[in-house]
Amino acid sequence: SSNQYITVPDSDSLDRSADFSMALWIKPGVATGGYETLIAKRNSVNPAQTNYEIFLKNTTRAISYYDGAAERVGTFVPPTGARTHVVALVNSAAGEVNLYANGVLRDTLTMSSSGPNSVPLTMGVAYSGAEQYSGSLDDVRVYNRVLSPPEIAALAVGNQPSTGKGIVTLNGALDINGDLILNGGTLD
Repeated sequence: SSNQYITVPDSDSLDRSADFSMALWIKPGVATGGYETLIAKRNSVNPAQTNYEIFLKNTTRAISYYDGAAERVGTFVPPTGARTHVVALVNSAAGEVNLYANGVLRDTLTMSSSGPNSVPLTMGVAYSGAEQYSGSLDDVRVYNRVLSPPEIAALAVGNQPSTGKGIVTLNGALDINGDLILNGGTLD
């Protein structure tokens, strides 16, 4: 539903300084006509200090990537009202981001490098409620490495690859605008 998003306080572990992966399930609602942010670490005052953003392009709703220098527009448009698994693999050394949908590589986009910033990680909005996503997000994950194609395929059918060791420490309160559901269980 509208006006629901999550803000995670800034942490150096969430900045793009090396290779990493982001994975999430989306179910797009009715198009807003504007940009719709899925997950971002974006500076509203100085867009050049944006660390990363995965969004639906305003004119096509194609899954796309913003690196602070330019929009990197993908070609895959997720169907409205249907669940789609999305993975973005950020390969800093190669200067590219690979966008997967439902376990299939859809786009390889070039990207510019960007340094760390001090803005929060947001899900469902770009910053301060701007560029709100119309739809639902589920099982959002950020990995500090590039996932392999078999791991991506496993995630796309609901299996969970090993997360390895790692802890993200929040440097402040977790601000939730809407519902947050935490599920527990055993990971494979």
